[in-house]
Amino acid sequence: MKLKTLNALRVIQQSGSLRAAAQTLNLTQPALTVAIRQLEDELGVQLLERTNRGVRASRYGEQLLEHAERILGEVERARQHIAHMRGQWTGTVRFSASPASSMTIVPLALQSFFRDHPEVRVECSYGVFPNVAPQLRSDALDFALTPVAERDLHTDLVCEPLFAGEVLIVCRQGHPLRAATRLPQLRDVSWVYATPSPGPGAVIERVFRQHDLPHPNVAMVCESLLVLLGVVARTDHMTTLPAGFFRQMRPAWPLQAVPIPDLLPDLAVHIVRRREASPTPVVQDLLGWIRHYASTGNGAEPSVAPARG
Repeated sequence: MKLKTLNALRVIQQSGSLRAAAQTLNLTQPALTVAIRQLEDELGVQLLERTNRGVRASRYGEQLLEHAERILGEVERARQHIAHMRGQWTGTVRFSASPASSMTIVPLALQSFFRDHPEVRVECSYGVFPNVAPQLRSDALDFALTPVAERDLHTDLVCEPLFAGEVLIVCRQGHPLRAATRLPQLRDVSWVYATPSPGPGAVIERVFRQHDLPHPNVAMVCESLLVLLGVVARTDHMTTLPAGFFRQMRPAWPLQAVPIPDLLPDLAVHIVRRREASPTPVVQDLLGWIRHYASTGNGAEPSVAPARG
């Protein structure tokens, strides 16, 4: 089983076309076909199947790809480790960030990180647990900054507490219930969730349940935060948002917090990663900066880089 063929299978799955995959891999289509057939002969199964939309992995191919992603990820980490030992600080860091971290500590950490490592490429996406779990398991992400309860993690993932932040109920300015001070006043409100239930964007469900109120009326689940803000700003729907994110966005949006005190649980953000994945030195450095700004309350940048680990 060759690494190049595993990578070719991955590229075919991503592109959905043998021709497009061959162009990406700088191979002829017949050469790519031969390589895949040799792998199929080795395993004794069909790895690809044709559809009206092109080519995709069969159920055997999908199973092999789960292992291939981890294998190729480990190989890439090994290459980066060796390159870093030789003083070549290059490579790519891939991570996801929740709103609570993306608007606060992440920009500060990246500013410091890029100063030290201008040649390293960073790919940052939006995502929260459990949606990011498959990407962590497949090594598509080095780590995630996300709210998560440790009890919800499977044994192949580990989490490290990073910081906890306040959560607010948010509505448009001028909302009829903008001055509500008791939760029962909101029992008939329609809600917009930032994540499907039971994710952190649906925390109001747990709060309603704790106060013996009917299940909230869910008008929309919207994982695009810009769309969510626009909907809440222009309708009578309400939502819940991390306080840090809300304060960053409030000047640009006609929104306000509903003054119901001490109601929602704090949002505990963690670093989540695959247990068996060994972070490369550049990943460790970025995590060091993230930990620093989390521990200092997003404070001023220090003159000395934080310790790795």
